[in-house]
Amino acid sequence: MNNDFKHTFISNTKDLGDKEREKYQIDHIINLSDKIKADDKDISKMLYSINDLFLDETVDSKIFKKLYDQLRKTVDERYGFKQKDSIRNHYAGLGLLFGVSLGVSLTSIITSSLAIFLSLGLCLGSVIGMKKEKEAEEKDLLY
Repeated sequence: MNNDFKHTFISNTKDLGDKEREKYQIDHIINLSDKIKADDKDISKMLYSINDLFLDETVDSKIFKKLYDQLRKTVDERYGFKQKDSIRNHYAGLGLLFGVSLGVSLTSIITSSLAIFLSLGLCLGSVIGMKKEKEAEEKDLLY
C-alpha cells in the first residue's frame, strides 16, 4: 500500500502508550499496510476507516474490534496473510482441547491424567503452531 496511509496512521497513533498500541494492534496494522497492494480498494477503505477512529481523543473499542476483525478476515481470504502469533495460538488451543479430551477420558485409569495430558496437549499444539508459523513466515505470509 502507499506510504501515505502509513505516515498518516503513524502520525495519528504516535501519542498512544504501549498498552494502547498493543490493545489496538498498531504495529500489526502498520506491517499489514506494507504488504497490501495499493490498488486493493476494499482493504484500503478498511484501513482508512480504522485510521479515522484514531482522529478522536477516545477510540470506540467495539467499533475498532469489528473493523479490525473484518480486515483480518478479508486479508486472510484474499491474500492468505495471518497476524503474527495467531497460528501458534490457534494450534496451542487445539492442543489444549485435545489434552483435556484425552485427560478426561483417561481419568478413571490415572487420576492425574488430566493435568498431564493438558500440559502435553498445550506443548504439542504450541510446537506444531510454531512450526506452521515458521513456514508461513518463510512464505512471507505474516504481518
